[in-house]
Amino acid sequence: MDSGAGSCLFHASIAEAFGLKVDSVQPEPLGGVVGGAKGSVFYHQVKLVVPGGGSPIKITAGFSHQLSIGALLGRHGFFEHFTVIFDSCAVPPSLSIERFHRA
Repeated sequence: MDSGAGSCLFHASIAEAFGLKVDSVQPEPLGGVVGGAKGSVFYHQVKLVVPGGGSPIKITAGFSHQLSIGALLGRHGFFEHFTVIFDSCAVPPSLSIERFHRA
């Protein structure tokens, strides 16, 4: 989770494992979270499933072969649907995620 990230990003290998042809759409530039100075990201409409989060959510997610991590949940697609509470004072630290529904 990255509340500073504008969108949800996933490594392209995740999409390819589900049969999505990542490079079937126009690439867009991507920087900051990729190995190297700049990379390319391909945006697709997908369904995001969050355990305990109810029904799947239709989102636009970016996929990149250069992403330096497996996944990043950002503002659009994740934080606009969920409240996240991280309690670092608890022993052990805890994280809770609750879905809210917009009218």
